[in-house]
Amino acid sequence: MNNSLEASSSTYTSTVILTDEFLHCPNCTQELVRPKLLPCLHSFCCDCLETCLSSNGILPGQTFYCPLCRTHCTVPESGVQEMKDNVLVGSMQSFLNFRNDILISDEVTCGGCGKRSLDKTKVKKCIECSDWLCRSCSRIHQQVKLSKDHHQYSSEELLTGDFDDVIKENISSHYCPKHKEKLIKYCLETKCKALLCEMCIITSHSNHDVIPITQQAIKDSETIQLFLPLVEKFISTLQMRIKNLASQQKDVTRFRKTFHKTFGDRVLKVIEKITEKLYNYSVSLHNSVDGLTGDRLEYINSFDVEDLKSKLETAKISNQFCEQLIKFDHTASILNTSGLARSQLKKFQKCPKMKISSWTTYSLTEPVGVTLDVIAYLVGGVYCDDKPKNDTSVLSFNTKSELDVRPCVMCDLAIDHSNSSVIVVDESNKNLKVFDFEGNRLTRSADGFFHSPIRITVLRNNDNYLVNDENTLKLSSKQFTSLQLFTSYKFKQPVGICQSTNGEILVAEWMTGEVLGFDEIGNIVRKFPCLSKNPAYLSCCLECDHLIVSDWKTHRIRVFHWNGNLIGTFGSTQGSDIDQLDHPHGVSSDSENRIIVCDSWNNRLLLLNWKGRFIGNLLTNKEGLRWPQASALTKNYLFVVERSGIVKLFEYNPVTNS
Repeated sequence: MNNSLEASSSTYTSTVILTDEFLHCPNCTQELVRPKLLPCLHSFCCDCLETCLSSNGILPGQTFYCPLCRTHCTVPESGVQEMKDNVLVGSMQSFLNFRNDILISDEVTCGGCGKRSLDKTKVKKCIECSDWLCRSCSRIHQQVKLSKDHHQYSSEELLTGDFDDVIKENISSHYCPKHKEKLIKYCLETKCKALLCEMCIITSHSNHDVIPITQQAIKDSETIQLFLPLVEKFISTLQMRIKNLASQQKDVTRFRKTFHKTFGDRVLKVIEKITEKLYNYSVSLHNSVDGLTGDRLEYINSFDVEDLKSKLETAKISNQFCEQLIKFDHTASILNTSGLARSQLKKFQKCPKMKISSWTTYSLTEPVGVTLDVIAYLVGGVYCDDKPKNDTSVLSFNTKSELDVRPCVMCDLAIDHSNSSVIVVDESNKNLKVFDFEGNRLTRSADGFFHSPIRITVLRNNDNYLVNDENTLKLSSKQFTSLQLFTSYKFKQPVGICQSTNGEILVAEWMTGEVLGFDEIGNIVRKFPCLSKNPAYLSCCLECDHLIVSDWKTHRIRVFHWNGNLIGTFGSTQGSDIDQLDHPHGVSSDSENRIIVCDSWNNRLLLLNWKGRFIGNLLTNKEGLRWPQASALTKNYLFVVERSGIVKLFEYNPVTNS
């Protein structure tokens, strides 16, 4: 059945405006059957929800994500059947079925006498009984005690839409699940806040302040309407942001295409120039070799080699002849040739002098390696004008209290936007202190209230601080009057904590190098490795829920997608160069998802983009920064707490690249 009013006959005028998306299950795409309402106001068929949760191994009492918007939801201990029914959808379906009964056929059957094929324009429909009645049955219906107060209207009257409220009032009656009677009152008592039937009032709420349910519905409707303008503004703003993101995506894609072409053309030009210069250089090297070897050959050729060879041959024959003469040892032969032999041998007693220097070995010198610096020098690089302006210090104040017995050692800082205050964690004195933005102390936790606090985050959806205190997570009231355990999960050594935009609590586990995710009531919902030896601080980007993890032992910052996938890493080895960190501590982010890193031992704050790539130095020791431990942002100001207990406030006016 098509229950969309937009598809209905144009002759029907209704005060109800809705479309199929409210009446159809996102899972099976059919009309909702026994619809269950999630906290995010998405609805699913009861059976579809049970099947989906069962196939994913989600049991009663456990949490799950809404398949459409990923809002945290919890399955009741008694199962899906006990989840909240979507009464709105049920009422709409009844209303639309009633309306369709008016539109579908021109002939109807009387619900009183059973006459068939009656002209619909000549009969009336009872709203309460949902029956068509002929004229005689209509008169009787009005005279019978049980039905004399029922509302009867002709089809023409119903088609005007003037009686929609009467129809809705009839179909929206709900009954007490305990006494099976109609719900008529609403209890205003703080502990009750419940719909009541007549029996409920008599048995359990006799002395309570109750009002008609219609009166309470009007109040609730007025309250809801107060929220709608801001929600509409939220929707339009978010739509604009999504549109801007799409526009920026196009701009980035266009820039990438343009840059690749420009860079490609430049590389080709550089290659042409380098090739030309290499060729000229190689020609000069060849000419140098020809010059060196030519001079040497000319000098060598100046000697009469043939004459030298002739003398060498004569010397060899003379030497051989005389050696045989001596060996044969024949007196007559020796006496006969000794004179000639001596004369010949005298010629070869000293080799003729020749000024021939030894040849020097020549070789090519080792070339300098073609490094990235050389290539960058020749080709050029990419410049992004996304650096912040110089931050201007506004004020600074000391967090030490007259009640502190030890020097302050600060380890974390958070902003409470609801009351414009800044909260600092004093590890040495084991307390939390709250200041206004002018540096005036508002309150301080009493001695012994915390055992060993090291981290804090301000929860957005309730009036509490979440504090990492001695290997447990605790919820503290803002006035430090109550303290309770957030979760019963047994941590090994929790460190950094933060809250994502969807309400999830994220905790860095020091010993295992993992990030644990909890819902807002303390149930663990997931965990993933954060690839860190000592994950010290966590932060979530405000607009995209990227998770930032600082690791002071490996001197790195890692950025993760909300699902645990690594996006980027900044930092190489311990040091102070632009690609290095030295014991990074607190991390935070601004509205443009740029990441602020407290590079503690380098006495500076770095600015990274959302992928963890270096943009620039935000603050250094030139601005008086000493051992920055943690930072937090308001709309226009950057708060930094130093290890020694000094909080410094700076104007924050980043320049965005349009």
